[in-house]
Amino acid sequence: MKILIIGYMHPKLDKRVFRTVRTLSKSNEIIYQYWTDKEEKKYQDGNITYMPIKYTKETNKDSPFEKLINRRAFDKIICDLIENEDYDILYMHHFLASRPLNPFKIAKKRNKKIVYDIHEYHPENFLAELPAIIGDLKTAVIWRLFKKQLNLSNLAIFVSDETRDDIINKTKISKEKTFIMPNYASFSIKPDIQKKRKEIVLVGKTTRKIEDEKKLLNILIKKGFSFKVIGMDSKEFDDIPHTATSFLPYNEMMEELSKASFSLISYNTVKKKLQKRYICTSIQILRFYSCRNASYY
Repeated sequence: MKILIIGYMHPKLDKRVFRTVRTLSKSNEIIYQYWTDKEEKKYQDGNITYMPIKYTKETNKDSPFEKLINRRAFDKIICDLIENEDYDILYMHHFLASRPLNPFKIAKKRNKKIVYDIHEYHPENFLAELPAIIGDLKTAVIWRLFKKQLNLSNLAIFVSDETRDDIINKTKISKEKTFIMPNYASFSIKPDIQKKRKEIVLVGKTTRKIEDEKKLLNILIKKGFSFKVIGMDSKEFDDIPHTATSFLPYNEMMEELSKASFSLISYNTVKKKLQKRYICTSIQILRFYSCRNASYY
């Protein structure tokens, strides 16, 4: 079986995407498209053919519509890949921003099976920064497109029961063509409680504003806690005492995280609106920890 995996704007070693690539490559041939901002060439390693596509991401100064227009050339390359490559299954890890239905229609026309791995709550998450009135219209349009994408797919994969059930309720797709694959860690670590640092950590490679959280962190720092950022550093943290690491391989990141007393999980809401993806993700996190020994906290 040959599977074309579209990572879209996910980098090569994105945890969820690459886990799919690695797992499916054990018994299948994989063609793996991923995003890069460097000059990289196509190459093969074992059952995996790596297909990097270079693209310079938009800046925060670009408007949502400018970002969409700039994405068209990149999306066209991926559509051509789906049109011309030899494969049996198309595995989508996102939809193409400027051509949301094209990959599904192309694969369906070629009689290929389609798997749609839905990491996020697309109707709310896509172009979430749009003003309220335009944003409501966008959400309605994306729901219609999303339903068409799901209907064209042979299998839809979700990160939680809550996300899956909510989307089934709205789109009326069959539950039989869905599957749950939670975003849990690949392994667990049982830390030595006696050796835990009096430390609070924030993990990530994407800068997030934590203005409200800083108030609490400063109080805890005065109580003797330290604050560490694992995976990045940013001017956003200049006004709070902290240490930082560069990006760490997954195993090292988990090992470092296990040494801290607490981890900070923070979401950026849009215009103070609590989106469904935050609600569903929070439920998933609580369920994960409720199944673990208290020493994991």
